[in-house]
Amino acid sequence: MKPGTMLTARLLVAAMGAMAAWDDSLSSDRVMQMNAERNAVTTSAATTGGLVTEQAVPAPVDSQYSPITKFVILTTARSGSTWLGSIFQAHPQMVFHVKECLADDSSLHNCAREWGVPSLLGEGSTVNDALDQLLPAVFQTPKNLTWKSHVGFKWMTTQRLLKDPDAFQTAVKFLKANDVKIVALRRENTLRKCVSLYDMDLRKNSSQPVHKLAEDSSTWGSERLSVPVDYYKWCLNWFDKNGHVLNEISQQIESVHVRYRDLCNPMTKQATLDRIHNYLHVKMPIQEVRSDMSFAKIHKGGQTMSELTSNWDQVREELLQTSHRDVILNYENDPECA
Repeated sequence: MKPGTMLTARLLVAAMGAMAAWDDSLSSDRVMQMNAERNAVTTSAATTGGLVTEQAVPAPVDSQYSPITKFVILTTARSGSTWLGSIFQAHPQMVFHVKECLADDSSLHNCAREWGVPSLLGEGSTVNDALDQLLPAVFQTPKNLTWKSHVGFKWMTTQRLLKDPDAFQTAVKFLKANDVKIVALRRENTLRKCVSLYDMDLRKNSSQPVHKLAEDSSTWGSERLSVPVDYYKWCLNWFDKNGHVLNEISQQIESVHVRYRDLCNPMTKQATLDRIHNYLHVKMPIQEVRSDMSFAKIHKGGQTMSELTSNWDQVREELLQTSHRDVILNYENDPECA
């Protein structure tokens, strides 16, 4: 089995386990309906070689879960969005795209036809087309999963929003007109984000994974990195620009503002997930279902920049002379997730 298929399968198992644990919160009639729908999907998949046909599954029903709630995780790189997205993927009432739908043309078309729905896009559609034509395609929901009440995907600020003012305005207009919910995810410690981004770039260049799973027993993340001062300068400026885009959209549209430090801290994680739950108005609780395939933090919390990197003393003095002086002083000893 391919790694991506295995991950999807285990997320589905986790979701079914969560469904069983939370069924008590539903009415008995609704539980019977959901079970009947699940059985229909299973029977259809078994008789069509795993492909669910439109004729073999029940039609969508009018219920307390209609209309579908659309939402996005709007964020910047290395802010925990893949981890948060995996929690949404395992939720029984949510469908959440594994791919970053607007990252590239392949991801766009994958999202448009995910869950067996007919694509609304033409074969020649690209991520550079008008956003008000692309977004309806990625917000489709599978007709055979009528108990699903929410559909979402991860939207990085670099994807059309950062450098394309027209796309930015089109996005804001579409999100407002369609009542799309915004989970604005921020990681304030841009120093650690830059170290994580540098590590990701190194691993991409050597064709290694950029996200760590709980089952990974390697020493990845324990080694001190040597990050060049010029990389910090570029990276801190880049995150400033992306952070501005995130702030602009989340101020124009009612959003739930989520801090990475609150998600990764065991003392505040569930309260943060509860805030998202209340904002999205999803019936079942949002909880992390841990397994060997859960995502793990790469660099442990509680480390200072001197402990995280091997050349911090050398680069610190030069960075203090830049416009990011306050960032250095505020976050170089920040424990973040400790």
